[in-house]
Amino acid sequence: GLLPPDTVIIHHPKKRGRPPKHGNKKQKISLDLTQPAVNRHSKAYVKRPDTADDDDAAMEEDSIDDAASAEDEEDEMEPPTDPETTLEPKASHLTTVHWDPHGAAGRKIGWKVRIADDKLGDWKEGRILRYDPCTHKHKVQFEDSPRAVDKVDTENSTWIHLRMEDGVQVATRLVWAHVKGYAWWPAMVMESDVHQARDGYVGVEFFGSMEVATVRDAPESLRPFDHGKVDNYISKNKKKRNASAVALAMDE
Repeated sequence: GLLPPDTVIIHHPKKRGRPPKHGNKKQKISLDLTQPAVNRHSKAYVKRPDTADDDDAAMEEDSIDDAASAEDEEDEMEPPTDPETTLEPKASHLTTVHWDPHGAAGRKIGWKVRIADDKLGDWKEGRILRYDPCTHKHKVQFEDSPRAVDKVDTENSTWIHLRMEDGVQVATRLVWAHVKGYAWWPAMVMESDVHQARDGYVGVEFFGSMEVATVRDAPESLRPFDHGKVDNYISKNKKKRNASAVALAMDE
């Protein structure tokens, strides 16, 4: 209902008080600022007779902690990647490897390769056996003696990072190649970082003669070898083809 007209209302504003005090008080730490800080591991540190035992115990604990942490770090370190076992599920610490076997690196497997030997000034020939997508190295088996810097296994093979080498020639495909005035000849297209062909041309090496040439990368000059099959375009050339060179290409 309504209050009587003679009612007096007194307002008492609330005051913001302090938070209640807790019984647990923080322990005060007393620091002696008159003594300079000294590094116990410093050569200038001199032990006091009354604190020698405590200092020795502290330094011994520190050395034990450092040794324990070093052992933990050695246990956590992964072993170096071995190209021979990177793709084996149980023999490698790697779990997932993504790479395309039909990519540029994978397509080199099985082809001949030449690697420049700077010390002897010649080329070392071999064949690419495998590729490791983890280390990006190719396993090369040399036909003769390897380079002095290569450590080979019992199969005269070693792992080489071909992309980091200066002076590499790699075969990429078998073709019938034609040079004006000659018959169609079986050859290998060679990719080289030393003798790079201009755009639209490729370097080829002919079987049986070991001669090289630069020809246009077009059907008029290059045809697929296809196990020695001669198409209608090649058969129009009446010049005699070399049977021994064809046999070498078939072996390749």
